[in-house]
Amino acid sequence: MNRFFAFGLLSCLTVGAEQPPAIEQPAAFPEPVHASYHEATPESIALGKRLFHENALSITNTVSCAFCHLPHEAFSDPSNQPWGVRPEQATRRHSMPLFNLAWKAGPFRWDGDEESLREQILRPIEDPLELGENLTALPAKLAQVDDYPDRFAEAFGDSEITPTRLATAIEHYLFTIVAADSKYDRAERGEVEFTPQEEQGKALFFQSTNGDEGLRGAGCAECHPAPLFTNHQFYNNGLAPRRGDKGREEVTGRSEDRYQFVAPSLRNIEITSPYMHDGRFYTLAEVVRHYSDGIRRGETLAPSLAALPPQGGALSDEEQAALVAFLKTLTDFAYLKEEPEVPLVVDDPFAWSEKR
Repeated sequence: MNRFFAFGLLSCLTVGAEQPPAIEQPAAFPEPVHASYHEATPESIALGKRLFHENALSITNTVSCAFCHLPHEAFSDPSNQPWGVRPEQATRRHSMPLFNLAWKAGPFRWDGDEESLREQILRPIEDPLELGENLTALPAKLAQVDDYPDRFAEAFGDSEITPTRLATAIEHYLFTIVAADSKYDRAERGEVEFTPQEEQGKALFFQSTNGDEGLRGAGCAECHPAPLFTNHQFYNNGLAPRRGDKGREEVTGRSEDRYQFVAPSLRNIEITSPYMHDGRFYTLAEVVRHYSDGIRRGETLAPSLAALPPQGGALSDEEQAALVAFLKTLTDFAYLKEEPEVPLVVDDPFAWSEKR
């Protein structure tokens, strides 16, 4: 399978425009948890945007942050296992999509292995499987690339390039990537109406599985509540282990955290396939089917799933299709408005590969 990305205009969020859009607080969202959200300037955002797409951040000068977080894929990756400067060797886990990060306090990564967003931004730069660069040497390297000293001076008052400033600028840029104008949001504002199937899916999504008032529900919102469609907590969602991955237990050392991974936001879920921490599912239908009849029981299974019948929610085909229809209303198409001007086709040895 080929993977497409670009060195041109992908949307208002990518390299083409010099001044990114101002950060705007969505009306239905809570207050951002990052104080620096309010400190971002047009200059720091523009610098961060350029750095996010800068190949010089990698040891081979061939890979940028955008290589595994493609804007037209909702800043996700079509590979089930991302790869960077070593195409013959992939990481264990799927790349997480990047949006609404101003509302995520941390910890970050699938297993919560980084406490702050800035630490998370710097980690892939040094990871030998991702960008593989040396943070100590990187400032001097960037100082020789184009007009970066001038850009840092515009953003921070002087031309000194440091890892902290680099991470701060990219953080400010990431804050501009906001998903808050999907069909769901417009329906909540009374601007559009759901189809009967979408309405059925919405009812299933938000209704608890405990049978409140005799209504049938899938209980999805217990871990994926609106408006962010995540509670940022860690759960064992009943997947069979793969690749020896024990999830959050690898970070905390606690057996009660075994096979727990963060509940990702379901916004833009239609365009962030493949799914789960290891990219094992290709379609939303597979994901819904897992929760309906594929749950693997264990001591650390999420309480909301443990309360279900033995294998899951036992949803009918009609109910599963309705849930998928509702999940597709969470897509914010701002990421898909324009095709790449100059697409580069890269053979991806790990896209849609047989899962191990």
